Amino acid sequence: MTLATQQKSLIPATSPSLDGWTTDDWETPLYLGRFMQQVLENHIVDAFCGPTSIHPKTCDFILEVGAGNGNISRFYAGDRHYYAIESKYSRISKGRQVFPRGDWMHQDFLQLDLGKLFGGCHYAVISNPPFSQAMEILEHLAAFKPLPRLMVLLLPTAFFQTEERSQRLAQLPFSITAEYRLAGRVGFIRNDIAEPNRQCNDSVFVLQPVKDSPIKIQPLNELRLDLPGKKNKRDCWDDEVPKGK
Repeated sequence: MTLATQQKSLIPATSPSLDGWTTDDWETPLYLGRFMQQVLENHIVDAFCGPTSIHPKTCDFILEVGAGNGNISRFYAGDRHYYAIESKYSRISKGRQVFPRGDWMHQDFLQLDLGKLFGGCHYAVISNPPFSQAMEILEHLAAFKPLPRLMVLLLPTAFFQTEERSQRLAQLPFSITAEYRLAGRVGFIRNDIAEPNRQCNDSVFVLQPVKDSPIKIQPLNELRLDLPGKKNKRDCWDDEVPKGK
């Protein structure tokens, strides 16, 4: 697939058969929600208080943007206060069932005052964001102090490779410190059914404030981090899918 084809697939498309459904409404597969929480925990110590952190801080909160039905939050095993932000109330009711200890908020994230929400405390972000709003979400995060010390985002692999997005990212106080490229095509969830035929590859990106970036950034097309213990990219996900219901 060409880069142009992948970039075109980022544009949300409405479905005439479902009222108001767009590709921004994809839900995260459970196995991938679990993996994203593992990535968060693997990076959070260094991001906040490890030897690579220039200004050690305590992570007081976890913020999930576009928390959906709880397919990511349900795998959070830590004890930090977890804010789950979702704009669709029908999804919040499902999310509260699978992750009742989360602080669920029916809210348009781009209208949320993060300064008032966190009161100067430090936090990390995890999200499978609406792809068409992902840059606006990053810009909103950059507009408040303190900045999130760690962000774990699920996005199309080609997302930051467009000239327009790469220029907008360069204006933000964040840099990409790791990228986990997902082997094969992710079967995102639509109405409880996985649809594996998206013509687009996806990655889990790790971003941190520029001054705290512990890794020398490489071009995205040269950076690949496979899952520990896997022999090659074809082996990455076959045994990660939960069995049964």
